[in-house]
Amino acid sequence: MPLPHTITAYLQLVRPINGLITFSAVQVGVFIAHGEGMAWQALIAGMSAWCICGAVNTSNDCFDVASDRINKPQRPLAAGTIPSDHALWLAVLLSITGIALGSWIGPIHGLIALMATVLSWMYNARWIRRGLTGNLIVSSVASSAFIYGGLLGPEPLLALVPTGFACLFHLGREMIKDIEDVIGDTRVQMRSIPVQHGLTRTLMLITIAFTTLILITFIPIYYRWFSLSYAGLVVLVDGVLIYVLWSLWHDVSPRHAGRMSRILKIDMVLGILALCLGRI
Repeated sequence: MPLPHTITAYLQLVRPINGLITFSAVQVGVFIAHGEGMAWQALIAGMSAWCICGAVNTSNDCFDVASDRINKPQRPLAAGTIPSDHALWLAVLLSITGIALGSWIGPIHGLIALMATVLSWMYNARWIRRGLTGNLIVSSVASSAFIYGGLLGPEPLLALVPTGFACLFHLGREMIKDIEDVIGDTRVQMRSIPVQHGLTRTLMLITIAFTTLILITFIPIYYRWFSLSYAGLVVLVDGVLIYVLWSLWHDVSPRHAGRMSRILKIDMVLGILALCLGRI
């Protein structure tokens, strides 16, 4: 295979855009906790989170080859573009690098990096992938990027606000991704919420998660934790969540769920921007 195609395939495994969002979440956590954003410790923490995110994405493809051949046959491992053992070694290397960088900052960051990595690998290996429990683990690990950065500031408790927002956001999006993958997951007997309890109950849980998120996004406005810039942009973020819910209740097909998942990734960026503007 030509080198450019090989590089592209490996980038598809790592998903650097997801890593960039995770890196940004760490920097926002530092900023909200009144720390010095983009200082060397913040940069190291961001790179640590980027590596762990890349490792999680890569190992997920390693363990989900069978279902990806049905749900996402264009993925590098499902298409046979990259050998599975090469991808597995890449995931291991990224995991070790992420944990090492976190440990370089300090023992607390090293421990968080280790726990996030272990839980993610256990989830991907289906040791703890059991419906809502698995979704909660994924959303908790993903949202920990904010507190990972916040611990570098003098007021780390402030980073719990975006951590809570992100946890509910990722929880809803993970269940939408489960709907997207329901056909392949059913064939390989994956115990996701849609497979076990059906699409309607899954939509109800997604609605509860996003409705709760929308309501609590107004708490910082009420207590004036963030500026009016946050209020203006968070209305747009919440509007996208409402649209996604409305759209899914009208069309719950896997293909449509995939489109909504991609829209939510953009909404995630808007949410991070709202948090940044809110602290200016």
